[in-house]
Amino acid sequence: MSETTSSQSSGAVSKNIVVATENAKNQRLDNFVRKQLGLPLTAIYRLIRKGQVRVNGGRKKPDYRLQAGDEVRLPPQARKGGGKLLDIPPRVSQRLSEACLLETEDFMIVNKPAGMAVHGGSGLAWGLIEVIKQLNPQLPDLELAHRLDRDTSGCLFLAKNRRAAQQFQQIQKQKDFQKIYRALLLGRWRKTRTITHALDINNREDGERHVVVSEAGKEAVSHFKPLNIGSLANGISLTDCEIRLDTGRTHQIRVHAAAEDHPIVGDNRYGNDSANQQAADVGLKRLQLHAWQLKFVWRYPSGDKEDVIVTAPLDEQYLNALKESE
Repeated sequence: MSETTSSQSSGAVSKNIVVATENAKNQRLDNFVRKQLGLPLTAIYRLIRKGQVRVNGGRKKPDYRLQAGDEVRLPPQARKGGGKLLDIPPRVSQRLSEACLLETEDFMIVNKPAGMAVHGGSGLAWGLIEVIKQLNPQLPDLELAHRLDRDTSGCLFLAKNRRAAQQFQQIQKQKDFQKIYRALLLGRWRKTRTITHALDINNREDGERHVVVSEAGKEAVSHFKPLNIGSLANGISLTDCEIRLDTGRTHQIRVHAAAEDHPIVGDNRYGNDSANQQAADVGLKRLQLHAWQLKFVWRYPSGDKEDVIVTAPLDEQYLNALKESE
């Protein structure tokens, strides 16, 4: 492991001992170790359970909250790839090198491509965060501050330090925070509507998480606003919709849209298989859900604050569908 001396780093490394700095204060041990080693959480839990990860010479549970100055011992040779560079396809590196929408001293917001996981694990050698960290070795503490589903594209917030990650997590709970999506829905959704179906996220189908509408579920509120309505050349009716969320449940937009009989084009889990195939025949080959815009107020350590509005451009598939359906 290379030595880290920057005061902004979450840990200084020496002989497999990582000394937690102020940036790592109150961070969970499992998340800290995962960031250092780049391994799936299942592997991290196993290392902690077997005592191969120790804090100040002793065992700790995965949910232990680090304190500045804690010495975390990591097992030798545990880092994914043995510390070597990940084998990233050139086209992926090129695409993500051009994906940054906004960068400040505290964070980056990137336009995540559809079909790319936000992080490695579960059989994936790498995800977006691993690639961007490899492209930006000067940012050792870069981390995900929220998530997008693998098939969803658009605005993704990456924090450059622990303080920024914690601030963004708090921002998402505030009323003036807005995360606005765009989606192509099947059929003609004619009026602005607020959907409030409660969602149960604890269901499983074929081993995969499957969310359902259920009175026993958690509150979920989505505001759908139609922007454009049209038809493709093969007769499929589409609605380009703007969606604003008051809550952030798993698969919330997808399940709410499907519950109203207007599933998202390309949704292979909650959608219409026949219509999806027809859409694929004319070039719509993925889930047409896009994290279009982020709006929030950012406060810097100096006391300055900034209104941030970032928009991720729609991709070629989406734009072509809008043009064809005019």
